This record gives sequence, C-alpha cells and structure tokens, in this order.
Amino acid sequence: MAPIRTILLALLMAGAVTPASAQTSPSPPPAPPPRPAIIISPNEIYRGPPLPPDRPDPAPRPAIAPPMERMPQVPPMSPRVGN
Repeated sequence: MAPIRTILLALLMAGAVTPASAQTSPSPPPAPPPRPAIIISPNEIYRGPPLPPDRPDPAPRPAIAPPMERMPQVPPMSPRVGN
C-alpha cells in the first residue's frame, strides 16, 4: 500500500507545481470583423422584386373565370335495376 501512496503523492505534488497555463485549454480563435449594415428604406421592403427585363408587364386578368362548357351525358355502363 505504501508504493501506491507514494505514487499518488508524487502525482499530487506534480499537479500542484505545474503552472496553471499548462492545464487550461487554448484560447479560441479571434472573432471575424462584423459585416457592414445594409440600410433598406421602407419603400424597398414592400415593393417586391422587379420584373425580368425581357418580359413586358402582364395584362390584367378578370377576377371571375369564365364558365366551363358542359359535357354531354354518357350513358351508364350497366343497365339500371329497379327504378
């Protein structure tokens, strides 16, 4: 038991003598410089993206779609039973 106590005591003394800088983790790398702020006016926020240059302004569309054409009734596949 004496050799184990001697080894533990030697390790304890070595830890106490070792400088604190050797026991700490390295410092993190420096932070990158901040990006310059881009100032946007309120008009630019609500305007939306510009139209592509090769396409003219779209024509206005009617709010209600035209009615669909009626298709002719198809006779049933099997004869009716009952009524």
